[in-house]
Amino acid sequence: MNIQLKILIRFSYLSTAGFSSAKRGLEAVTGMLYDPARLERRFALFETILLPSLAAQTSTDMQVGFLTGETLPNDARRRLEILLAPYPWAQIIDLPIMEQYPAIKAAFAAMPTDPDATHVATMRTDDDDAMHVTIVERTRQLAHQIGAIRLSAEPFVIGFNRGLFMYLGERQPHYSEVSVRAPLGIGLTMVAPVDHPANIYRRNHRALPQFFDCYTEAHCPMYVRTVHQDNDSGDHPDPGKPMRPQRLDPLLRDGFGLDPDRLAQLG
Repeated sequence: MNIQLKILIRFSYLSTAGFSSAKRGLEAVTGMLYDPARLERRFALFETILLPSLAAQTSTDMQVGFLTGETLPNDARRRLEILLAPYPWAQIIDLPIMEQYPAIKAAFAAMPTDPDATHVATMRTDDDDAMHVTIVERTRQLAHQIGAIRLSAEPFVIGFNRGLFMYLGERQPHYSEVSVRAPLGIGLTMVAPVDHPANIYRRNHRALPQFFDCYTEAHCPMYVRTVHQDNDSGDHPDPGKPMRPQRLDPLLRDGFGLDPDRLAQLG
């Protein structure tokens, strides 16, 4: 198998569906997405959480597409360009307003496919979450190992159940370690033959085991999921007992490439 990894991250992409507020109409979604205060909060999370975890990956054998809309305000578009300029694996993908899944397919299609690839691994994550610095390397290893023993040529999914939830909104962020029943959409990956039309956004991440063979790991925290006022999904457990700094700070630094001092300022 010659596997090409494509990661797609939505950055305030304006679509006709895909948000809980969509039923209130496109004008309401536009106002919510492009509210200056919300965009500032989104950039703070993007710069402090997602981007450092991508830059710290032990393998940069990846393409990362950032899907945003042609309607994104010019100052926000320019800020995104500046942030991503140092990274050769990053690509900004501007699309007009359309339904969410057709936009996802168009965005993946905009990321060039290696002519020697036999399979494409499509990975998803959000612009306010972090992935473990080994997730690209580990996913690629698993894809080869699982692909070698499967009897079917149909797509399969790789996910990670254990991670950290980071709760914002107070003076200091607090964290809990969780292991969810089914993987979140953070670092979730579908491996498919290069000519197969499906990608990791094809189904809700909770429903993937109903339709695809899935392999999941739960032995190591592989994501940091932020919980804050702008979450579109209520999919987060009770925070439980906070983690102690003696364990937390090294995990954030070494496991995710994050700076605990900068994270503390997000509270």
